Amino acid sequence: MIDLPSDDPNTELGKNAFGRQSNRGVEGLAISPDGSKLYGMMQNALIQDGGLDGDLKRVGLNNRIVEIDVETGATREFVYVLDKKSYGVNEIVALNDHEFLVLERDSNAGTAAAFKRLFKIGIAGASDVRDVKQLPVSGQTAGVIPVAKARFLDLLDPAHGLVGATFPEKIEGLAFGPDLPDGRRMLVVTNDNDFVAENANNFYVFAIETWLPPNYQSQRISFNHRCDRDDDHHH
Repeated sequence: MIDLPSDDPNTELGKNAFGRQSNRGVEGLAISPDGSKLYGMMQNALIQDGGLDGDLKRVGLNNRIVEIDVETGATREFVYVLDKKSYGVNEIVALNDHEFLVLERDSNAGTAAAFKRLFKIGIAGASDVRDVKQLPVSGQTAGVIPVAKARFLDLLDPAHGLVGATFPEKIEGLAFGPDLPDGRRMLVVTNDNDFVAENANNFYVFAIETWLPPNYQSQRISFNHRCDRDDDHHH
């Protein structure tokens, strides 16, 4: 996917014509509730999709999601449009077999944080862009329909009481927990402290009304069919 991988971003920047931007690879991973499809989401637009301008500044808005059939390996790709070129996607979690929550954010912490939002997206009506070699910087190639995208949760809404000097930069984790006793969904949102001891790892737990994701399906994956037992040959 990238012809000159390196642990030094300056070695990659400006030298690759395709693939991920430096340190902007697959940042989100989700699996469908039945375990049949795996979804990987890039943090930002690929280089060939207008991810960077001539000064190597981040400009691309069209972000790819890849769907992989875990049994056959068949793939599809979809376009997710960022709200702003400086934002990035950090996580995706399945609501059902065609809808997901996606975490999009800026790179600011504390009182400078301005955009930390969850969006509900739908792939049912989106185009498969697997064979589209180059997406535009913004807007869409004729006939291409991006995933549907609707605001779901603004973490910086004052009503949640999270805003302030201690709000972390890197909100990067999403997961559904067990349903709450009153039937509402438990949504857990976490940050990445980058292994910096003085940076706390926070777990924000939200109670989500059942009507908000009306077609929600809990994870029910079983991989028992992949575990062949052979009593004579244990590994």
